[in-house]
Amino acid sequence: MDLVFNLETNFFNFFWDVSNSMYVASQDLFAFEISSKISEVSYYFANNELFFLYEIFYKTSCFFLVMELFLSNVLDAFLNNVAIYFELDEPALRRYISFMDPTLFSIYHPETNFIQKSLNNTAYLNFFSSFKLNLAVFLDKNNIIEPLNYLLQISFWIYFIIFFSMLFLSFFTKNKEEFQIDIEHSFINLSSEAEKEIFSVDDALNLLFFLLFFFGVYFGFLFLSLHSAFTELFVFFLPLLFIFYFIVLIPFNLLFDFGLFFVVYLRGSSNTSSLFFECVYDYIGVIAFFTRLLVQFVRLVLMFVVYCMMHDTVMLQNYSQKNFLIGDSFIDELTSVQPTGYSIGCFLFVVFPLRLFYWCYEVMHTFFVVTVQFSAFFTIVFWLFLLFYTFFVYEKYEHHFDNITKKTKKSN
Repeated sequence: MDLVFNLETNFFNFFWDVSNSMYVASQDLFAFEISSKISEVSYYFANNELFFLYEIFYKTSCFFLVMELFLSNVLDAFLNNVAIYFELDEPALRRYISFMDPTLFSIYHPETNFIQKSLNNTAYLNFFSSFKLNLAVFLDKNNIIEPLNYLLQISFWIYFIIFFSMLFLSFFTKNKEEFQIDIEHSFINLSSEAEKEIFSVDDALNLLFFLLFFFGVYFGFLFLSLHSAFTELFVFFLPLLFIFYFIVLIPFNLLFDFGLFFVVYLRGSSNTSSLFFECVYDYIGVIAFFTRLLVQFVRLVLMFVVYCMMHDTVMLQNYSQKNFLIGDSFIDELTSVQPTGYSIGCFLFVVFPLRLFYWCYEVMHTFFVVTVQFSAFFTIVFWLFLLFYTFFVYEKYEHHFDNITKKTKKSN
């Protein structure tokens, strides 16, 4: 019995120490002090009309609180199942008293159970997870926008993950059937036409896709998200990563196909008969290509600045500024108009046209800057890609498809 009890005691001590250390660490990392400081920083950004940074810090503080709440709930469940509902005899109970925390006073003093009953149902060792959960449910029970918003964002995110994964994996297929050859031949023809005419079909499709992604998705999710979702993460930062990923990785994919010593299989760019100088010129061309590619990302920085300006404008004009304690928003001004002939006429013929003109100016200015920069960015990058593509691959692919065409004609 003593051996069994010692094992139970060691088992309980181990899990108790692990759980307590987890909660102490969570309090140090995710507790209310850290969250309150981050929240103060977020409201500082809000007071200075930096709403872009406000949303990021606000959601960070909420994330810390959610993590602390989750760990509190886990520790409460552990304490409730192991310590309270554990069947103990009197000697065992006295042995446990020697190492239990004194805040478990109601467990080994039954006379206090009547007084501590309600507290024990909601709090053990000041974790208070049930109280926090009840408070969260009370605050969010009528909130329908947030679940719908997260559902839309998750479904949208899953859709683009599947789409881009299928698109990217199609470049690595080893299938050499006839329909795949026809697709590759069509793609090569489009690339050939694009080399002659820069703004071709594939340029326009890429440009149109990203423009629709920036404007349509931005305003759509901004309308649903209010101030409770990572709008910037889904709308701006992730598209930038996708752009960088695809534009830079496709040339790397070509290098990967030919191997590190790809110049052995190619004629090279120099006219000299020396293999050493041909290799040097080829690698210099590759380094120059990627250097020019990285320089073009300065245009994305300019688009980022314009995007932040439009975002702050939308936040300032559309959101209820009572949340930020800054002035009045357009919606507040609309609802505060007194129903008189003069006020309605002034609002309809003076205030509303000016606001509408200002909104049109912001949207068109952003659209113009983003369109011009995207056009220049994709045109130059695509030209560099074609230069790199023609430099190493195009001639070999052209001979390959010519041979396939000749074989097909002979077989027919």
